[in-house]
Amino acid sequence: MTALQVPELYSPPAPARPTILVVDHEQAILDLVRDCLADAGYRVVVTAHPADALIALSSFRFDLVLAGTFAGSGRVDDDPWAAVESIRQAAGETPVVIFTAHNPRVYATFHAHGFAGVIAKPFDLDCLVATTDRLVARHVRAA
Repeated sequence: MTALQVPELYSPPAPARPTILVVDHEQAILDLVRDCLADAGYRVVVTAHPADALIALSSFRFDLVLAGTFAGSGRVDDDPWAAVESIRQAAGETPVVIFTAHNPRVYATFHAHGFAGVIAKPFDLDCLVATTDRLVARHVRAA
């Protein structure tokens, strides 16, 4: 009598979850966005420092970057594009969306500066997830 051979079941590995980098000087925003996007199935990396974002962008691949402007944080000069521009350049082909409480006219030319969009603070969490889903799907298709 021979032992019953049970075939190994193969299940393909689960697809990698898209990874989002969130950069903002407000800890409450970082916590809220991290929790919201994690609940929506994303891996989320957060930092309150633009310099740390630049290191992360040089070390890891992200599917989307959500970047605050650091206005009023005492970390950048009077140029509203200063912090986000360095992050956008470091992101390469990864789409970057600006988080801002500035008057929307300040960032009306975001496309001309190479940004994928602007999310005004305060923002609706459902809109945040929908925007993230749309931009990640577009980026994944383009890659």
